[in-house]
Amino acid sequence: MGLIQLVPTLSTMAEIYRLPREGGAASPRFKRYLELVPHSYGLVAFNPMAGPHALETTEQLLAVNAEAVALEAASEAASLCRYPDPITLAVVLCAPGGWTDRLTTEIEHRTFRRASSGHGLVLHWTRETPTAEQIRREAIAEAVRVMVVALRAGGESVASVLHREGMAYALGGNPYGPVTAEDEQAVGDAVEVLGSSEKMADMTAVLYGDRAATALGWAPAGVAEHGGHVGGRSIGLSGASTMPARLRPCAAFRPALRRVQGVLRTALACRNCSPRFVLSQAI
Repeated sequence: MGLIQLVPTLSTMAEIYRLPREGGAASPRFKRYLELVPHSYGLVAFNPMAGPHALETTEQLLAVNAEAVALEAASEAASLCRYPDPITLAVVLCAPGGWTDRLTTEIEHRTFRRASSGHGLVLHWTRETPTAEQIRREAIAEAVRVMVVALRAGGESVASVLHREGMAYALGGNPYGPVTAEDEQAVGDAVEVLGSSEKMADMTAVLYGDRAATALGWAPAGVAEHGGHVGGRSIGLSGASTMPARLRPCAAFRPALRRVQGVLRTALACRNCSPRFVLSQAI
């Protein structure tokens, strides 16, 4: 297994958030942020001028030892997948408002084609009380994204994003509720038509559902809220056995994987898109 690192940001940002922000760009807070941001991966993702809730949530993240939890979770995911290369993560706080919209931020984070840098960000939002379980889930999901991007060549499509996010939350844990026959059918029908699309609008409609798509002015795909996340877990799990050896869970993990597959197996995995979790043509 390669070196798994967690770059600490939370203590630094707590220090910054305690400084006065009056004066905008000339404030002690913003000046201190500019001094530190070039020297630490992850700081650039913070809003240094966020309100009091940013400090409150940052202190809550520190209280649950979020960075240690994230490091342990990412290390576990890399070990289970026998991933040999380095992974560097940072836990970062997102503050909605102004130039940051939660829905579009999450969509971009999960659907944009990333550079294969080995780096990733574990996002948490202000005004949400963090738990170790939630941090663990998102750290595993982000580690999976980093690994998949590193191993799979080519651009993103609806199908590839669904595969990646399915694997991310199959391993990390399910935050979106049980899968239903209606969800399976709707996602299957949508992927049959849109699976090769590289448009963010189509990725959003299939992964996040009609509500998110229409909120952003895009065409719906007949998918329930987070329907693609729910259905995608089955795709990610069904493809685990056909992953490249470099990203295949080790034998110790297979019993747990089979138990989850027994719950999440659906017709979607065998009749739509291909059940194969294709990561790279080059491997």
